[in-house]
Amino acid sequence: MHLVITSAEDATAHLLCERLGGQVLRVNWEAWEQYDIEIDAHGFRLSDRYGREVTNTTLGNILWRKPVPSVSRTQGERWYGFQEFRAGVTAILGEVRRQAPEKLLVDPERLARTDRFHQLRTASRHLTTPNWVYTSTPSRGNWCGRRWVVKSMAGQPIPYSGPPDRVMFTRAVDPGDLADGWPWLVQELIDAPYDLTVVYVNGVCFGFLLERAFLPGLDWREAIGTQLADSGWRPVTLSAGVEKALRDTMADLELRFGRLDLLAHDADCRDVVFLEVNANGQWAWLDIDGRHGVMEAVVRFITASNDPVA
Repeated sequence: MHLVITSAEDATAHLLCERLGGQVLRVNWEAWEQYDIEIDAHGFRLSDRYGREVTNTTLGNILWRKPVPSVSRTQGERWYGFQEFRAGVTAILGEVRRQAPEKLLVDPERLARTDRFHQLRTASRHLTTPNWVYTSTPSRGNWCGRRWVVKSMAGQPIPYSGPPDRVMFTRAVDPGDLADGWPWLVQELIDAPYDLTVVYVNGVCFGFLLERAFLPGLDWREAIGTQLADSGWRPVTLSAGVEKALRDTMADLELRFGRLDLLAHDADCRDVVFLEVNANGQWAWLDIDGRHGVMEAVVRFITASNDPVA
């Protein structure tokens, strides 16, 4: 039995667990009351109300789906119960990491060490990357001769700026106009006609291309929910050179799974620029009906045989 740790609002997990059927126990950790957990000197057990159960002797693989939703502190005892349940699940992950790390397909500890700057430095060994700087004193920068954008590092909404709370998408800026005293990620603006996103599944690359001419701004995420963002991506065959560069980058980052964001100067994607890796992001919208092989590749990745945790 495989284990998917996620939250109730995760649409990608909905599609994935449908394909996995009875092979998976899905834990929506903010709904912690719906699960039984037991950890003792001999191992662990997690089960749901439908009778699905994972133990240290029956565990296949674990997919950590970035379960962001939590429980509000205003819920008092329920918030406390959630914190205790989360600590228990984290302890299970820790034991699997020590005993059988290959079973953690997406490891939260690894993700914490794969920050944006590490990604850019690593990718620059194999791919073209934009110039960038993270600074709280933009007034001191030497910005002449290039165009720039400002990006969010954390990608978090700004509280009380909505509703809904606003997100800072990628924006073209003159860095000299940015206020000192605030941390800014400033990156060279790359004028390219295509967005390229690549779903990387254990060494296999699935590329998808989007024409930027139809976007309302620089950041394609601003179009999410529109027909363009939802269905404008088309599969593309990557050159052997680009695929090797992507595999080498992911190997250096010690990641087996992720969605890479790049820009492409040509429709054949031979001239590309690396932007970032989302090591645990959404990807199912690119292959909802399974025609492009991504969903099947992820299912195979999750269900690959490993020995049980001792």
